[in-house]
Amino acid sequence: MGIVDRIKGLFRQGLQQEAKQGSFESCLESANERLREISVIVNRLESELLSAKERIRGVEKQNLSFRQLAEQAAEQQNHEVVGRYLEQEYSGKERLAVMLGDLRQMEERFTGVKERYLQFAQTIQEASSRHDTILIRSLIATTELETIRVSSTGRVDALLEGKDEEHHVIEARLELARSGQPDALDREIEDLIRSKNK
Repeated sequence: MGIVDRIKGLFRQGLQQEAKQGSFESCLESANERLREISVIVNRLESELLSAKERIRGVEKQNLSFRQLAEQAAEQQNHEVVGRYLEQEYSGKERLAVMLGDLRQMEERFTGVKERYLQFAQTIQEASSRHDTILIRSLIATTELETIRVSSTGRVDALLEGKDEEHHVIEARLELARSGQPDALDREIEDLIRSKNK
């Protein structure tokens, strides 16, 4: 009965460990899926940031162009055209100031999101490596337990085998005693028993 209970206990323990591993692995898979979603968001933010920088460079070039056109119009003494280009340059500078403010906010937001993304990725990596380490340790411990069980079972078998031989000798003695006729075979058995006991 004790062996059956031990087998049942080991089986239940194995099922519980599989359930724990399964739940951890599903949690890890869910975290990796979330990490992929965040990665898409980070890449999108980075793309928007690059696009905003490109638009700012375009506005800066346009402002420079308005300044150059205003200078050319001034050389030609066309004051009306100079005024128009200077107004366009001024409105371009105002728009550029707003765009630069938005860019700074985007960069701050992007930096924060990317830092959280990297921390999350590192946490998942650490959890995964710890889980792998625990699984390896568990496998090593299970292997060591199995080795101990096998070696102790081997010892028990050897002891039982020795007891089995002793049992045969005792049976032989009893049979000889029953027959009451010691002969050469009886003497040989007695000699074997004495030599074994020495």
